[in-house]
Amino acid sequence: MDKYGKVNFCSVISANVYKPEVVASTTENPNPQPPEAEKIGLVMFENKEDAIASVRDLNGKIIDSSLKPLIISL
Repeated sequence: MDKYGKVNFCSVISANVYKPEVVASTTENPNPQPPEAEKIGLVMFENKEDAIASVRDLNGKIIDSSLKPLIISL
């Protein structure tokens, strides 16, 4: 993140999330899909301009093997 300026704080939260269409095991659905691991990150930059630049450059990018694009908002 040095490319985007000084970061004052960052944290990543990971949680297992069930999709709305996935329900508990029933006779109709004896093997429901397991929850998906979702990660939420919080980054606080020292300067607003650096935060805006990171959003502009990184929103929608795929940065790891998860093949899921980043969704970034202010």
